Amino acid sequence: MGTREGRYVPGEDMNFAWGDDLGAAQAEVAARKGRGGVLLYVYDETDQAPHVQNEVLMDPAVRFFGGQNPAVKRKRSEVPLDLKETPAVVVYGKDGKIKKLLSGKAIKARSLAAALRKIAPNRRLPK
Repeated sequence: MGTREGRYVPGEDMNFAWGDDLGAAQAEVAARKGRGGVLLYVYDETDQAPHVQNEVLMDPAVRFFGGQNPAVKRKRSEVPLDLKETPAVVVYGKDGKIKKLLSGKAIKARSLAAALRKIAPNRRLPK
């Protein structure tokens, strides 16, 4: 809610129960039966993209499909990915491979929701 009031702080988001251990999240998903994956949000302290926290991560479809799997939030310096820009959102499949990587201004709620829907255990839209 702080971003809506003009108090945007990179990386501070309460739309998901963010974890900080990507390996543990991937192991949890691998142990499950059926579909699954991990949502990874990568940010930098210098990011000036409040639309990601303000609009994209608050989107009802993103929250519904993303909430079915573990969500991890990490600083750019802590992630071994070669990212050209941040913020970035990475969707991993159950096999641990990247299914979708969106970064910077290319992060759109519709694209992220579609990627999360493909890995979600429940693919039906809520009523």
